[in-house]
Amino acid sequence: MQIKIEKLNYYYEKKMKAIDSINFNVLKGEFIGITGHTGSGKSTLLKHLNAILKSSNGSVEILGRRITPKSKMLKEIRKNVGVVFQFPEDQLFSQTVKEDIMFGPKNFEIPIEEILESLEDIKIKLDLSDEILARPATTLSGGEKRRVSIASVVVSKPKILVLDEPTIGLDYGNKTKLLQLLRDINDSGVTIIIVSHDLHSTWDYLDRIVLLEGGKVVFDGNKESFLKDKINYSIKEKYYPDFIKILIKVNLLKNNEKLAGTKKQSLKIITDYLDGETNE
Repeated sequence: MQIKIEKLNYYYEKKMKAIDSINFNVLKGEFIGITGHTGSGKSTLLKHLNAILKSSNGSVEILGRRITPKSKMLKEIRKNVGVVFQFPEDQLFSQTVKEDIMFGPKNFEIPIEEILESLEDIKIKLDLSDEILARPATTLSGGEKRRVSIASVVVSKPKILVLDEPTIGLDYGNKTKLLQLLRDINDSGVTIIIVSHDLHSTWDYLDRIVLLEGGKVVFDGNKESFLKDKINYSIKEKYYPDFIKILIKVNLLKNNEKLAGTKKQSLKIITDYLDGETNE
């Protein structure tokens, strides 16, 4: 188990409870989607995953190390649990893209030879040309900035990659490219955790969904269970992708929950149904 969180509570100013008795475990190689509306506790939970926040109320263990408010020397944790924030500009501040990408591993004191070797690999995987590497990040498109912000974390070879709203602001094509890139990274053995309200875009790629509401985990399981279980249905249905809502509207979801694991399969169920109606 890479991350183990038990009965975690966290309070902001004026004793406002942001997360409430959360239990959350992460296994190696998972592709997890954490979802919920604004204020549900997603970002607060994210900040506990690499010890940006350290709560004294509950238990947090990251890669075998117990995290407490007194925990120090956290470079190794933050190297192995890389976080890509919602706005790429928050991570890109050097004169060139190449310097931005190399900043993190230099800070983690990774030998320069290893950094350069990793950079060459990342250039291919993330489609980053030498021309892009030589430019300042301010000249990049939204999709390019997102790829560079991911590169600036992946270059340090984390065991877990956490991304906050990675698809926001991207068009359909760039969303698809980005999510396929994350699937490729996941296939190489890196655990992926996406924090996003956008299940419509991420649905095909997720192995597991964690739904937060009012600072609590109200669902944690696979997509089939997310569709089939009736517990907290009124909360879950708000996050169903549009193609799932269509299946529900035409009464095609029941007994097809497993088949509805991807958008393509869901649309096939609808198409097969319409073809049958036409032939009758």
